[in-house]
Amino acid sequence: DGALPEPAKPSLKAAATILCRARTFQRLGLAAPAALEYDRCRLADIAKVDGSSPADLAECRLYTQARLFARSGSIHRAFTYGHALLRRYPAGTPFDAIHPEVMAWCYPAPFRDDVLAACREAAIEPYLVYGIMLQESRCNPRAHAPGAARGLMQLMPETAKEVAARRNIPLPSDPAALYDQALNVRLGVWYVRQLLDRLQHAAPAAAAYNAGQSQSAYWSRLAGKPLDYYFIPEVHFSQTREYVNLVLANRSMYAWLYPDLAAAAAPPPAVGAVPSR
Repeated sequence: DGALPEPAKPSLKAAATILCRARTFQRLGLAAPAALEYDRCRLADIAKVDGSSPADLAECRLYTQARLFARSGSIHRAFTYGHALLRRYPAGTPFDAIHPEVMAWCYPAPFRDDVLAACREAAIEPYLVYGIMLQESRCNPRAHAPGAARGLMQLMPETAKEVAARRNIPLPSDPAALYDQALNVRLGVWYVRQLLDRLQHAAPAAAAYNAGQSQSAYWSRLAGKPLDYYFIPEVHFSQTREYVNLVLANRSMYAWLYPDLAAAAAPPPAVGAVPSR
């Protein structure tokens, strides 16, 4: 009748070979290739090879994939599997009742040396920075948006140039330099500092990161004070309003999960300063 034949499904023998390869890589400590091989295995095929049910394997596979991607440094991919695990908890589950690994995959705090150094330099809290980074790139230093935003903090080349010129930070002419995690974080943190200096609050600063400074300043004027209560309802762009809510929620979660980061990011005391009692 002219209909095209359906593509052949992998045989059980092929599935067993892929599964064996994945487990061999895992035993050898090769996290990245093990995770990629597991990605190629359908749960139904693994169940047939192992004699288990797909339902029994589903949660085990999510944990395995998240751990392997986290160990291989693919934080953004571990985030994907971590969130799938988080959604399996009943609504209203207290955060301290959720497996600590799941929380760490959902709210990772990588590249700490770079983040804390930039926060000390710009005198800014790390929780807001991580909250923005998580929302922008899922902590993926190779992230590239269609609009040319690059890196961990998803900086546009024009924004990076403006911040670099203002702060006398060397910036190569090649836009690919923004994939360098230390440079991207430093420029991104200084950009957040500029937004905070102009807008005087984390909520409008987050809105400006997403929708631009002029638009956020306009919403601030409409809202009046205190901005904690009145700013977000004045954000007319639904995407930006959701973004601000998520960034502020991320910020709170990071402060709860990583209370030590605030002290680590604090500028060192001035020479000759008398310690507080």
